[in-house]
Amino acid sequence: MVVPRTQGGRKARSALICLLMAVILASPLGRARAAPAPTAPGEAALLQPARPLADVLNPDGTLNIPIGFEGGLDPTGWRLVSGSGEAPRFAPAAAQAAGDVNWDDRFYRRGMDERVYALLWSGDSLYVGGGFTHVGKEMANHIAKWDGSSWSALGAGVDGTVKALAWDGTNLYVGGLFYTAGGATAYRIARWDGAAWSAVGTGMNQVVEALAWDGSSLYAGGAFTTAGGVSARYVARWDGPTDRPWERG
Repeated sequence: MVVPRTQGGRKARSALICLLMAVILASPLGRARAAPAPTAPGEAALLQPARPLADVLNPDGTLNIPIGFEGGLDPTGWRLVSGSGEAPRFAPAAAQAAGDVNWDDRFYRRGMDERVYALLWSGDSLYVGGGFTHVGKEMANHIAKWDGSSWSALGAGVDGTVKALAWDGTNLYVGGLFYTAGGATAYRIARWDGAAWSAVGTGMNQVVEALAWDGSSLYAGGAFTTAGGVSARYVARWDGPTDRPWERG
C-alpha cells in the first residue's frame, strides 16, 4: 500500500509501523528472537505476553503509546481504518462484530466525549443528555439530537450536566445541574421548543435528576428543596403556563 507524503500520510505511516511492530513482537518469531536469558529490561519485555492493542488506544481509536512502553501488542480483533480527512485509527474488526449485527458501530467512533445520563425518544429523533460537550466532530453542550444519520446540537445547549429529559409532544424539557440554557438564565431546568431555549419558571435550588410528563403536567424530582421559590422537597409539579409557579409534589 502506498501512503501519500502528506501530514495525514505521515500519521498513517506511523500507525502502520506501530501495528507492524506489534504484530511482529506478538508473533512466535518475534518472541523467538529474544535472548533465552534476558539481561536487560528491554529483553525481558519481549518475553512477556503481548498486551491487547486496546490498552494503548484512545477512545476514538487512535494510538496512545505510553512513554517507555516495551514489549508486544496483540492486534487481534482490530483493523486499521482511515476516513476522508480523518487521522488513521483502529476499529473493531468485522469478525469481532459478527456475533451481534444489531449494534451500529458509528456510535463507537462518533460518540460523546463524556458520560451520557439521559435518553429520550420523541418519535423521530433520539435526544441524549449528559456531561459531554462534543459528539463526534460537533460541539454540543450537554444535549444533542440523533436523527438516524447524524448528530446535531440544540442551539448553544446548557452550561452544565444534563441528568433528565421529558417530552410533551412539542417541547423538550431538560433537567440537571446547570444555570443557563442557550445563554439565558435557567436554574437546573429548561425547555427547548425546537428553535430556542427558555426557562421553566425560576427553576430549582438544587439539581434536577428526574422528569416525567403525564399529558398535562410536568413532574420533577431531585435534590432540590424549592421550586420556583416554593417549598418543594425533592419533587414538584409544573402545569405549563409560564405565569404559574411550581407546586409541591
